[in-house]
Amino acid sequence: MANMAGDEVLLNCTISLGSDQAEGDVIWTRDGKAINLNNTDKYIWKVKRSAGVVVHTVRIRQATMEDDGDYACESRYQRASQIVHVNSATFESSILLRKNEKRMWM
Repeated sequence: MANMAGDEVLLNCTISLGSDQAEGDVIWTRDGKAINLNNTDKYIWKVKRSAGVVVHTVRIRQATMEDDGDYACESRYQRASQIVHVNSATFESSILLRKNEKRMWM
């Protein structure tokens, strides 16, 4: 998933509950390390429960290139992951000036 720096990134994780999974709790990781979802300046997370399904959502606020990585949500029996890539919002352009060319004004 490609995103621009400064954008909000939305990650969803849907857990189908069986009789052996009463809660549907997950752990979110990036590149194998647990994410501190208590950092509310960076992340917003919520959980929506309905019959047999739990949807976990994480929003990454104002993504930067440091947010690149392999994000995963893991429950006791299931794991899903998605690669997030954040592109720089910097725009570069070049102008080539040549000696002895006539100027054109519009």
